[in-house]
Amino acid sequence: MAFVARFLMSGILIAVASCRGTESKRGLVLGSSDYEQIDLPKYFFSHVLSWVYNYDPVPTKGESYRNLSYVPMLWGQEESTQFRTTMVSGPHYEYILSFNEPDMARDVGGSNLSVENAVSIWQSQLEPLAQGGFKIGLPAGMFPHVWTPKDSFKFARGHRMA
Repeated sequence: MAFVARFLMSGILIAVASCRGTESKRGLVLGSSDYEQIDLPKYFFSHVLSWVYNYDPVPTKGESYRNLSYVPMLWGQEESTQFRTTMVSGPHYEYILSFNEPDMARDVGGSNLSVENAVSIWQSQLEPLAQGGFKIGLPAGMFPHVWTPKDSFKFARGHRMA
């Protein structure tokens, strides 16, 4: 069973994902502010981090993350219309994250999507990418009584997800 934990360290959020039977994968989330970019070099040669994301489909300001793999994200509905085109026409990424905290309001950082709306966007933008070889991370809500594990299966529809 996969789980995700988040820790705030030195002003930078570290996302930790662990799956039974596989190596642990740890990622670093960065915003686009200058102070978050200043701390980035100290993570380049980390033995515990392997990827970085920034809530966007493209790296921040064309930033090079050196040995850390960049993982794009389809954050919410506004980005959804061009997301698939961006992924197909730009650099190829192995993994894609989907929907930041869809059960949270936008003013607190969530993408504020109903399960039904997210499934619709998933089917039009992410399913074709999964069929093309991308590994897609399921959305993770903050409140399991709003976005239940059962809801996650609505997205998978027989695809092997990341």
